[in-house]
Amino acid sequence: MELYYTGVIIAVSTFLIIGLFHPIVIKVEYHTGTRFWWVFLVAGIISVGAAFLVANVLYSALLGVLGASASWCILMFSTGAVNQPMPLVLLSVSI
Repeated sequence: MELYYTGVIIAVSTFLIIGLFHPIVIKVEYHTGTRFWWVFLVAGIISVGAAFLVANVLYSALLGVLGASASWCILMFSTGAVNQPMPLVLLSVSI
């Protein structure tokens, strides 16, 4: 029986890429404000464009995830979601 690890590698890499972008966008926004949103735009465009050109499925998927994560950072900058605390949701169960 052959095992294929491509899906697992993509899943773990996606988790790590998103996990790395979160503190990066917080630090950039804290120290510079929204001044460098265009860097994330350029990185996103280049990554997604490269994903179209790479024949290897693994590398193409990782470039696509990298580009989507960089593009998502622009939304975080524009909405100011970086500075807002996460809401605490309390669920009450009534019997």
